[in-house]
Amino acid sequence: MNQLFSAYIITEGNLGVECAEILLAEGHQVLGVISNNLIVRNWSIKHKIPYFLNLKEFEDLKPAKTFDYLFSIINGQILSKEHLKYPRHFSINYHDSPLPRYAGVHATSWAILNDESNHAVSWHVMKSLIDAGDILQQLMFPIEPNETALTLNLKCYTHAIRSFKKLVKNIAQGDIYKNPQSLQERSYYGAYQKPKNGGLVDWNTPAQEIDRLYRALYFGDYPNKLATFKVLIDKKIFIPHTIEILKEKTNKNPGTIIKIHQNSFQVTTKSEDILIKDIADIEGNLCSISYLINYFNINEGYELPILDKKTTTNICNTLAVFSSYESYWVEALSDFSSQEIPFLSFLQQNNNNQADNRTQKNKDTNCNYIACKIDTQIIKDASNKLKGFSLANILCTTFIIYFNRLDNKSALSFDYTDLSIRQLIKGLEALLSNSVRLKINTSSDLSGKEILERFLEEKAKINEYKTYSLDIKERYPFLKRASYNKPDIKLNIVDSTLEKKCLKEQQNYFLEVDISKDGKEYLLIFKKKLANEKIQLIKAIPKYINNLLRNLIKDPSQIIHNLSLLSAQEE
Repeated sequence: MNQLFSAYIITEGNLGVECAEILLAEGHQVLGVISNNLIVRNWSIKHKIPYFLNLKEFEDLKPAKTFDYLFSIINGQILSKEHLKYPRHFSINYHDSPLPRYAGVHATSWAILNDESNHAVSWHVMKSLIDAGDILQQLMFPIEPNETALTLNLKCYTHAIRSFKKLVKNIAQGDIYKNPQSLQERSYYGAYQKPKNGGLVDWNTPAQEIDRLYRALYFGDYPNKLATFKVLIDKKIFIPHTIEILKEKTNKNPGTIIKIHQNSFQVTTKSEDILIKDIADIEGNLCSISYLINYFNINEGYELPILDKKTTTNICNTLAVFSSYESYWVEALSDFSSQEIPFLSFLQQNNNNQADNRTQKNKDTNCNYIACKIDTQIIKDASNKLKGFSLANILCTTFIIYFNRLDNKSALSFDYTDLSIRQLIKGLEALLSNSVRLKINTSSDLSGKEILERFLEEKAKINEYKTYSLDIKERYPFLKRASYNKPDIKLNIVDSTLEKKCLKEQQNYFLEVDISKDGKEYLLIFKKKLANEKIQLIKAIPKYINNLLRNLIKDPSQIIHNLSLLSAQEE
């Protein structure tokens, strides 16, 4: 006779929902679900099952010994020893690997990289050592020759449901066999561990190894927290979406482009040649073969770079470090919604004569500049009225308030960079973003000083969370579907405003503001191909910034809605 039992489920996805439905169908009690996943929460509401957004909310329920089993199914949170003691019997975890091998995360990708022929899913008792408890149920299955992380994950999903049904029946019948893991055979892959070279192709390896790297990092339209499959052209990184091993082997140096096709390059390796197709830049924007040929002067015989071991090790280690900050930036970028400022939108209307920025290599700059200096009296007043705040930060805040006044929205999003970010990513500019997205609350009932403090709070987060990999959109496709668009504005803190004027060739934002680190001067940078009347409007910006800055310093406690853009004479 089957014995009914009660359970809580902690999960982050659909598999947890499927397993909950299996429990309900068998007559067992699902007392609650711990999840911040919207799909899971909607399912809970529909079935009138309590849900908890996090473990803290669950703890507040004081659930210890009030239920039989706790199921952890696709869950990134680490449960404490106390959590594991909550059920009357024990806590059970799902893992997508043949434990004790491939404990940790990204098991399917590592299995493909290691050229395994079989894989498994496991249900095991949870203990303090991650993925090390006694195995309750394990189901083995083959890995096909062309298996990708996507297809192997889908296989694991299917087998997880099959094996869970069997596990539930065994528990109900009291037919539970705990098979201890042999920890001598254990292998573990950490959350931030990266594949060799951080996913960057080493052409001096066999084509089969390159193909495994491609398949291990192919997640389709699902989030990819591991790495992208990347190639280096000159000093820029690109992402081929398709590769194909050919039967021919060309006797040329590995990494040589020996044939150029309409939509692909044929490249030599240590063994057979491969085709790389559907090539995107590191931010996921598709690039035509003709564009790549023209930009890099590629011809048959062109050799793609092969980096030395020291460089690739540095890349791998750096990506591992920055992965620990990634969840913050994914959430921050997901939350970003592009805010068109009417004034800037007007300036961009009928401005279709601009050339594609990507094709501008070796051409004259497409930028216009307006250089401005801050009045010495304003500098003196700032040091008296806003002690403890740098002039550069005060000037940044002034621009933030100015752009808020143009559209009166309660928040302003823009890209930002400063000396610390550029120093942080020095030598790895092809991999890491040299600017970050900031979102500042600019409610009109806040004072100028409050906006300044909020700007500094956001800057403090940069010190904590650094920056992110440039391939973040490629690895999290929902960021592309969300309103993850480049904002109109970028604020830069630079050593000298002359720095950008000398070096900058292209204008990737509608308006950039370079502010010197001492805050005594700034540079407005905008596209050349604007109608004259629009250029005149931009030329008027310094006058309003000067007035706003003067009024902000005069009375920092004044709410920003009342800070005048006009001089006393104009008023």
